[in-house]
Amino acid sequence: MNFDNMTKEELIDYIQKMQTQRALSEEDQFLLKILDDSPFTIWASDRNCIIKFWEGQCELLYGYKKEQALGKDFVDLFVAEDEKKAAREDQLKIIDSGEVFHNIANDVAKNGNTLRLLTNCWRMKDPHSDEYWNVEMGLIVDFFYQELERLEEIITESRLYKARVTQFIELTKYLRKQFAERKKVFNDAIRECDRKSVIAKKRTEFKKRTEPVKKSIKQIEEQMSELIDEYLHKIQVSGSATECEELTDKFKESYEVILDKFEDIVTDFQEVNVEFSTDGVIIGKDSILKDTALEHEKYHVMAFNLKISISKQIDSIRAQVTVNKSSTLLQFYVELQDSIDAIMKEINTIQERIYKEISIVQTYNGVIEIRKNMLTEYEKVGKRINEIYETFKKGKR
Repeated sequence: MNFDNMTKEELIDYIQKMQTQRALSEEDQFLLKILDDSPFTIWASDRNCIIKFWEGQCELLYGYKKEQALGKDFVDLFVAEDEKKAAREDQLKIIDSGEVFHNIANDVAKNGNTLRLLTNCWRMKDPHSDEYWNVEMGLIVDFFYQELERLEEIITESRLYKARVTQFIELTKYLRKQFAERKKVFNDAIRECDRKSVIAKKRTEFKKRTEPVKKSIKQIEEQMSELIDEYLHKIQVSGSATECEELTDKFKESYEVILDKFEDIVTDFQEVNVEFSTDGVIIGKDSILKDTALEHEKYHVMAFNLKISISKQIDSIRAQVTVNKSSTLLQFYVELQDSIDAIMKEINTIQERIYKEISIVQTYNGVIEIRKNMLTEYEKVGKRINEIYETFKKGKR
């Protein structure tokens, strides 16, 4: 722009146009864009409560366009009747003394609706008039609660996701330990059968028959380890509790497939065991007794801890003098307690039945069937305990 060649009238016209622009530099334009798009009301008023600045979400929330608001007394325009006196007093404290206010304002929109806003008020000097103004930024409370609710959802999801990851890690630790114990039982059976093959002078044939079995067991162990590592990585990067649950279910399905291969190998070896052994010992009985004891302890502890929590809640309610014995809330917790008592009895019943079945089973396939049924029954018990726990949590809110 060549100002030297411009006439006086052209210069005045240019300056007037410049004065009407909201921002000159790209940075200023960016800052204005932030203000325009923010969810905040942004406005300012002088010592006499006259509105001098009207931006942000002011027009949208209050219903007054800029030309309708500028120059008006904000107290008369939208402050609630019972807050008018305090508003004028606060205006002087802010402008004369520089006090900063953080309030919840109850303003009245043009359409008569009440606006509850979280507000921040402070003084700033107007560069043109050199006067102090009261600048206010406000956030509609409904928006605040929406954001708070969204934040709570994020926190809840984060906690749930971490819990699912932890549960998966605990599951894999349990499965590794379980498989290690079962493999030990199997290897002990192979060594015992090997000893008997020496006595029967058939060790060369026995080694030939069992070498492929040992190789297969090693391969299965590697497959299990790779499967666990694969799904642990998937779960850790999923970032979602729901996806964690889906991945855990898929993992269990894949793990069962590999475990079935292991059981097939053990069944094949059972034929070798019968051939080289005269006592007809069935492999896996000790292992399933240990597994049953572990499952029993795990679910019994879960149920017992929940029962303690419910009992404390019942005691707390009964301690209230005004509570009637027929109180709906009291009855709610008593019924939960009865449900958990029934589950604890069932946990013991499952263990007793497994011990009886193992004592009379005659085949390895029968042992496998008992194991599967035991795990299925305890898993159902675990789901019921979790359902009672969720109901208990809701009742405490």
